[in-house]
Amino acid sequence: MSAQKKQCIHLKLTDNDKIVIEEIAKMTEQHRCQILSEESRYLVMDAISNPPAPNIRLKRAARRLRSME
Repeated sequence: MSAQKKQCIHLKLTDNDKIVIEEIAKMTEQHRCQILSEESRYLVMDAISNPPAPNIRLKRAARRLRSME
C-alpha cells in the first residue's frame, strides 16, 4: 500500500472565508463513527425525541453566542 502524499494549496481568502474553512476542517477531523448497542441507540433516540429542558449553563452559552453574532 502506497503512502498518501500531502498536497498544498495556496489561496487568497477573505478573513471570514478562512475562518469558515478552518471551522469545517475542525469538524471534519472530529468526525467519528460509533456503533451503538441497541440499548444505547434507544437512549440516544429518546434524548433526540425528548430533549431535556435547557439548564442555566446552556442558557448562558446561548446568550454568549447571540452576543457574538
